[in-house]
Amino acid sequence: MGSPVMRDVELMVDCGGKASRIYDYIRSNTAHRVTMTDVYNMISRIKKGGSQLSDEDQVAELLVNFNMSAEGNVSTVNENARGQTAVVSISSELMRKHYSRFPELLLVDCTHKTNRNRYQLCTLMVMDQFGNGQPVQHSVIERNADWHMVKVLEHFQAVNEWERTQVVMVDKDLNEVEVLKRMLPHCRILLCHFHVIKWLKKAVRDDKKYGTYPSEVLKQIDFCVHNMVYSKTESELNDNAQELKTLTLRNEREELWSYFDKNWMACQE
Repeated sequence: MGSPVMRDVELMVDCGGKASRIYDYIRSNTAHRVTMTDVYNMISRIKKGGSQLSDEDQVAELLVNFNMSAEGNVSTVNENARGQTAVVSISSELMRKHYSRFPELLLVDCTHKTNRNRYQLCTLMVMDQFGNGQPVQHSVIERNADWHMVKVLEHFQAVNEWERTQVVMVDKDLNEVEVLKRMLPHCRILLCHFHVIKWLKKAVRDDKKYGTYPSEVLKQIDFCVHNMVYSKTESELNDNAQELKTLTLRNEREELWSYFDKNWMACQE
């Protein structure tokens, strides 16, 4: 396995990354057809070969080695008001080359509680000529708050010609959207269809907020939500929304439709 990829794997292990994510990373970035057993064995070897340094010292050593391994590698560490490590961002030389080649679309994906300290991994990606996502930055963040996302984007802007990005795709976290609008004012911000549908299907089943709907009605609501997300015209969207409104207002219940009308019907461009 190539040295740059191996260093990334070691970093993921040191950060407490899951075996499944390491497996996906190796399969996507090398020609090696590894199995999950291979990955578990590799993680075990890396852990056995590790030092007895504290977590903080291991991270510091790792970042120094990362910065020295290639001229284009850049890392940033931000501390919170208590002097604790809050954001660690890295961009390798290869990542920066990926961005320089495919800067138009930026994908933002945050995965929660990815290591033993319950930090989150925020990955910025671009889409290559084959339609595959390529990471251009990894940031380990204490929590997904505005200040942390600002630091993630400050690192991104410092090491890339970020003005070349035109569209940013985010998953379901609406907090990210507001920060992205401020930090990347010229970009169009889009929500991922998959995550929107997944989120809305979960929302309509929140019995405490919106009460319980019969299973057959929930299936019809799911169908309407899917059709609304994929509507091609405003007229088509309004027709699907009217059908959803009729379903959700049964038995004089208004809570669910009020939620949709206030939070989603205004999200049109």
